[in-house]
Amino acid sequence: MFTYIEKYIVYSDEEWAEIERKNKINPNKRGDSKTKPEILLLEKQEDLSFGLWMNVIGKQILRKIDFKKQF
Repeated sequence: MFTYIEKYIVYSDEEWAEIERKNKINPNKRGDSKTKPEILLLEKQEDLSFGLWMNVIGKQILRKIDFKKQF
């Protein structure tokens, strides 16, 4: 996953269009970077659930992630 991190941290064209649309509604918001500040990946199989959260902006963030609510 870390080898291909660009696949996960760059907004898709649809996601970027939605951000620009929201920024037009609220001009105080800034969305100049096409890089996501964090990644949340969830995968659930029959007997295994896997969750991964990564902060990719470089600024240290300590945050509790409750994966049980996501599944």
